[in-house]
Amino acid sequence: VPPTIETIVNHMFTHWIPIYRDLPLMINQWANVTRWEMRTKPFVRTLEFLW
Repeated sequence: VPPTIETIVNHMFTHWIPIYRDLPLMINQWANVTRWEMRTKPFVRTLEFLW
């Protein structure tokens, strides 16, 4: 079973935030989202977008 993204991110947080004084930490996360629609309106809704 592969690890989930939370396990990987928690491991990285221990390196990025060694002490509580480094909090708060702002992270900008982007992900590709796919809509499984057969008919999308051109230029309005696409199958893939950033979320």
